[in-house]
Amino acid sequence: MLKPIGTMHHADSNGFLPRTGVAPTSAHATLLEQAVHDILGQDLPKLTSILVRGSAARDDVDWVIADYDFVLLFEQENVPQVHFTPNSLQGKDVEFLCLPRTDFLSHPRYASLRAFLSFCHWPIWGEDIAQLLPAPKLDANMLAHLPRMGAWFDDWQADLASCETSQSRKEFCQWMMKRIVRTLFESVAVEHGVYSRDIYPCARFCSDLWPEWESRIMEAAELAVFPTADPAQIDRTTSCLKPLLMERYNTLACI
Repeated sequence: MLKPIGTMHHADSNGFLPRTGVAPTSAHATLLEQAVHDILGQDLPKLTSILVRGSAARDDVDWVIADYDFVLLFEQENVPQVHFTPNSLQGKDVEFLCLPRTDFLSHPRYASLRAFLSFCHWPIWGEDIAQLLPAPKLDANMLAHLPRMGAWFDDWQADLASCETSQSRKEFCQWMMKRIVRTLFESVAVEHGVYSRDIYPCARFCSDLWPEWESRIMEAAELAVFPTADPAQIDRTTSCLKPLLMERYNTLACI
């Protein structure tokens, strides 16, 4: 059952959000320290920073279901691709994003990532880039999924059909439902001066705005945390929310 876990943040009168990254505590700090040891053991020359972002950079989450998203910055243009799971994080969802430090700090294509990391990251090794990032402001740069909905939504049925195993369908379900819930929330976040990446508060906020859609939105939120391998259920939930998603996508020009 989906728990009411997560935080809704409010922008100030100038539209700025708080910086929410905090140092991990107790056992989670130990897990990350061990993960750093394993990452450094991968032979990654010119690595300058290891950051965690999102839920791994906070202490107000359910660590049983939290995933671990790492950002690795390098003092070179050609960066390696990192695909492994540190020993301390076996059984967790782990992702690595590897970027050239200079490009990350200056190139327009990373504006959204800079904004989000300013809002929520924690340095766990190397250079702390916090002072090099702009203050987190609630604007179009904070919208990760809504502007790109055409890229991930148009072919979702073909993507689901291509999943050949139960595990791959569950992974697709979680990926899809997270984007659905967050996209709906992003379509109203700037207008209402609120921001979150946490599934429950995003879904709850949208359900309160559109009570006629509450059961479907909360169903998608449940599947985002506890995914199913049943393609019929994935199809049904997504198809039912498609009209609302398309309507909200059309608000993008107004943001």
